[in-house]
Amino acid sequence: MTAVLYPGATVDWLTPERVRAGLPTRYLGHELLHFSQTASTNDAMRAKAQQGAQEGWLALTEEQIAGRGRRGRRWQAPFGSSLLCSLLLRPTFVAPEQAFLLTALATLALSEAISGQSELRPEIKWPNDLMLGRRKLCGILIELEGRPERLEWAVIGWGLNVNVDFGPDPDLSDCATSLAMALGRPQPRLPLLWACLARLEHYYDWLRSGGEQQIWSTWRSRLHTLGRMVRVDAPEGVFWGRALDVNNSGALLVRREDGVTVPVLAGEVSVRLPCTDGTAP
Repeated sequence: MTAVLYPGATVDWLTPERVRAGLPTRYLGHELLHFSQTASTNDAMRAKAQQGAQEGWLALTEEQIAGRGRRGRRWQAPFGSSLLCSLLLRPTFVAPEQAFLLTALATLALSEAISGQSELRPEIKWPNDLMLGRRKLCGILIELEGRPERLEWAVIGWGLNVNVDFGPDPDLSDCATSLAMALGRPQPRLPLLWACLARLEHYYDWLRSGGEQQIWSTWRSRLHTLGRMVRVDAPEGVFWGRALDVNNSGALLVRREDGVTVPVLAGEVSVRLPCTDGTAP
């Protein structure tokens, strides 16, 4: 079994002409690649970055057959059901050790875009997932390239479940959801895409103008992971503990069961046993 298009939903194609017609941004998304099907939008934007493309380029696809997320997981979505996008930025003004702020601003921007287009209020799960309850709604993947002293480019990729019905697959429906499932009706993707780009531009401009601390503190205040017992599947092993806070480098501070507090920069953090269906972006 697998996910299907939500009943009553139609494929509202995200063609360049339709996207540009109502684009509310100054520079994000005006240059774009649109695919009926592609292996990975992040791969397409990585290629554009390496060719010297200016920031603001957007890649989007109706179906992604080799999308990936953190720790190599695949992202699955029926044709025309989701927002599967990658955005090229050149954040040369961001110190490499502060690169986590790109994840912070992306999660903030997308969560606000969703709230602005619906009555839903997704929560941010450290470091880069948007959740409705215990089910995943959206995943974000940041890929970077640069030197130790300077970032050259960043690709922000996201997979947002819009008109997906996970009901036919009990394994998927246990840990994933969509806007249509949460609201009980199909949702138009184009206004949501415009809202995502508008909020991304807002926070990126804020970061460019010196708003690092404000972005960090806003992101921290919206992390639903804090204060919870979590399972950490880190490179050095698996352990349980309580998520206490995040530090200025974006690391999650977890007090293990032995009383030692450790910073977690990489690994899978969950407030329950992790989902193994491969739906993380």
